[in-house]
Amino acid sequence: MMDLLVKPTHLLANANFKVFIVLLFYVNLPFSLSFSQTSTENDILRETPVRCEDIPLNVVSISKRLLEESNYGSLSELTDYWEAYCGLSEPVFRLRILTALANSSFHESLIDDTLLDYVRAYEDRQSIAQSTKLSAIYSQVYLEQLGFMGLGGDFDKFTEAWARNLLSTLDPKSSPYLLALIYANQPDLFSQYMAKSPYREFPLAEAYKAHQGHVERKLNKYQIHVLKIWVPFFAQEELFNLRKEISLPEWDEQMVLRTSDCTVRSRDFSELIVTYRKQKNFQKIEKLSAIWKGSCGLIEPIYRLGHLIAMEKGAFTEIDIDRDFFDYLEYFELRINPLMEHRSKRPNFFPDEAFERNNAVSHEFDQELIQWARELKRRFPEESYAHLIASLYSGEIDYFFHSLQSTQTKDSSLHSGYQDAVKKTEEIFDSFFAFSFGSWVPFGNLAVVGGRPVLNFHFGITNDLSSIDVVIGGTFINSVKNNYETVHLDELQTTDHFSYFSMGIEYCWNLLHTNNTQIHLLSGLGIAQITTVKMDRENELPARLSFSPVGNYGIGLKTFGEGGSFVALQVISNHTFFRNYGGTDLSGGFIQARLLLNLAKSRHRWDRRTTLRLPGV
Repeated sequence: MMDLLVKPTHLLANANFKVFIVLLFYVNLPFSLSFSQTSTENDILRETPVRCEDIPLNVVSISKRLLEESNYGSLSELTDYWEAYCGLSEPVFRLRILTALANSSFHESLIDDTLLDYVRAYEDRQSIAQSTKLSAIYSQVYLEQLGFMGLGGDFDKFTEAWARNLLSTLDPKSSPYLLALIYANQPDLFSQYMAKSPYREFPLAEAYKAHQGHVERKLNKYQIHVLKIWVPFFAQEELFNLRKEISLPEWDEQMVLRTSDCTVRSRDFSELIVTYRKQKNFQKIEKLSAIWKGSCGLIEPIYRLGHLIAMEKGAFTEIDIDRDFFDYLEYFELRINPLMEHRSKRPNFFPDEAFERNNAVSHEFDQELIQWARELKRRFPEESYAHLIASLYSGEIDYFFHSLQSTQTKDSSLHSGYQDAVKKTEEIFDSFFAFSFGSWVPFGNLAVVGGRPVLNFHFGITNDLSSIDVVIGGTFINSVKNNYETVHLDELQTTDHFSYFSMGIEYCWNLLHTNNTQIHLLSGLGIAQITTVKMDRENELPARLSFSPVGNYGIGLKTFGEGGSFVALQVISNHTFFRNYGGTDLSGGFIQARLLLNLAKSRHRWDRRTTLRLPGV
């Protein structure tokens, strides 16, 4: 008898099936337990409570053995005991239906709402089980409601294989055959049969379609609509009891919202939507996207998803293209453009929090929505807004921007929105830091000092229309080619020393954009200082300093590189008023040719210019 406790399936050969059932439920009792201590099954049940979570440990192995022996009577008793102690869960109901199909005891009078409730619950299980990650989460969170049978586990595999074997024994033109298709996890084949004659006239097919409408009507009891946002209402305790009302969005909301981290939520939501999209379950996608928006706000993936859902329903219009469209477009292009190096890191343009929220979904999510957009694009005429936006979301970004310049969109809100976005982009200022180096050629009285190199540092702000910066610079200190006179310590001295330092503000106006090149005009004002005599520290003689206002104007050619870096060649005319009283007059000016290099990449302007296809990109 002790050996039977260790190997419960040996009892199958015993005629006393009650002993087998007791052993099924009490396989975890101490091995010291003997049947002499408990004379009847009821005595044992009173002494030790049944643990429903322990039953699945042996259900699969025992069911397989009974099935091999075609012992359908024992299978039915096993199902009855399982339900008696743990309630009627979906796995229990599935085992009962398959047993009835196997022993030919299933008849069409059994087709009712209860059967279809559990059929839909099984379909929901299979939908979740397609994702390994979600299957593990649901099996943990909702294990009791799932009959303590993990999703995609041994029991699911056993019943699926059993149903597949039944298909060869059942009449293909019968309701039992359609039911076996469901449990064989053949949803596509089931849908094909449901759509054609004579299968669509079968009692199961008619009841299945009617049940779908009944479910939608009953579901209205548990939801309200506020501004098109779906919210579960008064349904927390009845969701799993009313299995036909258990749709994945209700489960998903409780599962996904277990964390306050919206980045984690977005990953979970996007993975679910990929699963639903492959199943073409657009109703669940719409409900889930509303829950996603309610928990994370309107981010780019949800914004794009809303447009695709509207197209799928045939309800997309120009009104759906609002003022935020081009802002979200920036995130979209960043995500799908494989030529951009920012896929795995945040470009400077995007703030940390906003980038993380908008970039939390998977690459698989983007690819699935691109494929969806390609399918939608074929449904609409080329001159329609839906076709244009679907082309954009399918990855044809250049086609989209080219179409914006066509006559068909010139008077549309889309075109005006584009112009507003361009204007907004042009007006955005951002900081930059650069340096320039070159040489100057003096003219006027200042020509006496000769040509010399210059170095400048630039700190400023810039946008697509103009820039303004503080320039600090000067010449390298070296000897001049010609001597000149200066008054120093009340004495007129001949010297060959000259150094120059200036600080001022320059304003640059962008005159013309073409491809990656920009032609600009500039002007500036500041103050300059010259040193005409070196400081002699040994003899405690101070340097001779002179100051003068300085003004300049010029022209430049700027070329942009990747990510907003730029190089500019500028020619500038500077004018000074150094009188050098008592000595040689140094008033005049100089022509400066310099090469300007941007050291810190501009944040806003390059990324936004790339997205909006502004002139110069």
